[in-house]
Amino acid sequence: MLISTLAVSLISAAPAAWQESTAPVRLRIERPSRPHSQLLVPVPTEWSAAYKGVLAFTDQGAPLPASPILAGGNLVAVAVNAQGQFTVRPPAATNQNDIAPPKPEISIYLFPTPPAQPRPYDGKTVVTVDRQNRTLTTRAFTATEMLRLFSSSGRRRGRQLTGLVESFGQLPERDNWKHFPESHNAAAMLHWEASWLATASTEVAFGADQTHTAWTILVDGRVAASWQDGEPRAGGGAFGPKLLLEPGLHTIQMLVVQKPDESLPNCLIRTATGKPAGDALSGLLPAFRPEWLGAESNGKAESNLHTIITPDTTYRFRATDNAISAFTVALDADGATRSYRDLSGRELTVTADGLLLCPAGQTPTAVISKGTTRLTFPGRRHWQAGTLVNGRIRLDDLPTVLPHAEPLSFNLRLEWQEMLPEAVMQALQVTVVQTDGKGAGLATSTAAVTNNGAISGLSMPLDDACRQVTVTCGLPDYLALAPLTLTVLRPGDSLAGLNAIGVNVFLHGNRAIFVCNPLPQSPLASDKPAISSANPSLRIALLDDFMATATAPGAELLPETVMETALQQETPALQITRVLAVNPPGATSRLAPWEALAAAHDLRPEMMILAIGALPLADGMDPREWSSHLLFAAQSSLAADIVPVLVALPALPAIDPASSRLAALYTKEIGLALGLPVLDLHSRRLADADSLTSWFQPGAPAPATPNDQARHWLAATAAKAFQQSIRPDQVNP
Repeated sequence: MLISTLAVSLISAAPAAWQESTAPVRLRIERPSRPHSQLLVPVPTEWSAAYKGVLAFTDQGAPLPASPILAGGNLVAVAVNAQGQFTVRPPAATNQNDIAPPKPEISIYLFPTPPAQPRPYDGKTVVTVDRQNRTLTTRAFTATEMLRLFSSSGRRRGRQLTGLVESFGQLPERDNWKHFPESHNAAAMLHWEASWLATASTEVAFGADQTHTAWTILVDGRVAASWQDGEPRAGGGAFGPKLLLEPGLHTIQMLVVQKPDESLPNCLIRTATGKPAGDALSGLLPAFRPEWLGAESNGKAESNLHTIITPDTTYRFRATDNAISAFTVALDADGATRSYRDLSGRELTVTADGLLLCPAGQTPTAVISKGTTRLTFPGRRHWQAGTLVNGRIRLDDLPTVLPHAEPLSFNLRLEWQEMLPEAVMQALQVTVVQTDGKGAGLATSTAAVTNNGAISGLSMPLDDACRQVTVTCGLPDYLALAPLTLTVLRPGDSLAGLNAIGVNVFLHGNRAIFVCNPLPQSPLASDKPAISSANPSLRIALLDDFMATATAPGAELLPETVMETALQQETPALQITRVLAVNPPGATSRLAPWEALAAAHDLRPEMMILAIGALPLADGMDPREWSSHLLFAAQSSLAADIVPVLVALPALPAIDPASSRLAALYTKEIGLALGLPVLDLHSRRLADADSLTSWFQPGAPAPATPNDQARHWLAATAAKAFQQSIRPDQVNP
């Protein structure tokens, strides 16, 4: 990758002599590297209408064949034959890993009218072809799979060959271009590329003359035809759908995967006036574009402008099948201002080292300004093979429940199976977007990628209407990795489909987080349960994680039976259904209540006793954090028209006594704030301490033997507290 040395040597170099004194302006480019002798040089759009003629010379005075390329009467490019004018860049300097930057050594003079003695472009071998043998263990069945195959890391057998030929489907007449290794899975990966001029709006269809060999044709970087799809051609082969090409230059590419016994296809084009079976693609122009692009005005050296756009590597991301191309560009070291845009007009960011990332399939447009002079070198569309990489956005340490108005802090990082270069990775942008229930955007935050894929601290307050948070990585509006979606659940949202896995809660496949509503400013502002009924038929759900779970397996007494027996003396129609809030398989104890809470809501009871908290507290959860869990459970029940009844947990084995006490205090505070009844088993256990068995020793290890006596005390005490707090015959929310 070239870095900030790109423009340093260019400023001090003496300007080349002006060999055509009548030319008002000229373009400057580097001499090409072998074998790219055929060049297509873009003309700044500000000059397109003013000039029609061209002449080209090397700095040593050697004339080069060159022709203007006109579309709609405007000069859009210059085709140059630089055969025999190759250069070899010197190796990197000592203690540097970067090769030397290109330097201008060819001038293309532009004239308002054609010169009297033109030297027209005479290139015949204008099509660039690349070939490389690979050992493939799979084959492509669609055009999309073929594009992915060219970016895969399949085993390469020998170096890549690059040459020039006259037409698509041809190879240079040399033996090494036809050699296949001795392997059952050997295949040749072939890539032809050229430019084609549409002088007016043209409707065309591209295809090939056979379908035995896998081929795909691309126009301006998009699939135009393939061997598997399209309209069959008489005599064999197929054509893709008709395309409407606007006036101007278009990039034509053909990809082929050839087995040793297969022949190569020929690219065909079908127009309204041509043969129904298609014609050979003619009128081709070079596709190779110089890296160094300069523009100079005669006698105005102070307004000379240049840019350098050096292609680096294209990275194709397996998760999204999108690709990003890396370029090294000239830095602002000569008083000029340079900006770069993709072909949709969006400005691209250049790093301090001159690295530019752009959505693949294009070379960006360069806009250069100095003083009152402003020139635009247009980009182009073309497909680029790349390196296939696989990665994901990882989110760690996500809180299960977030108190209202507390910012959500993200612990994000990028994980890769095939590591990206550090400079490329740090040039990616991580974006966090909040949306409401209808998908409308609410707020957006961005974060930078630091060393080894770490993402700098990101904390953001959640909008009250937020129902989803989406984390993306890539370029603006262009994804590199699969987005990470976080569902935001409020107390009034349905919990159907909730799953606890590991240390996270999921809803319909997405990570989920619960966000509490704000507490009322005073208990008088709370929504207390409505009381009105003459003959109630009361259904109560008992959400329990300690009465029937913390007394060891094998105990047979059912807490709900004890409670029903006690409460039915006053309310015969009362029914209690216990829902065990136990650990889901593979989930931490901290998540024990959540799937059970969703199941309890599905029962549609009038009341719900929240006898939960023992398992999370025994797992070491901070009592304050647990209070947020209990608050959301209570608010969620209220939103579902279920009256929640809180339980201040007694001191239990395996739970630190201090944590039990704090948890009980927080439970009472929530009950006071929301105007809810609280069954104070914590205080009752202290009052009955002398008469209780050793099983209730707080902080001691949980017993390994069944204890029906403990179950009975817990259930009977809860029923007694329930009778003292609520009259069941008066509750009908």
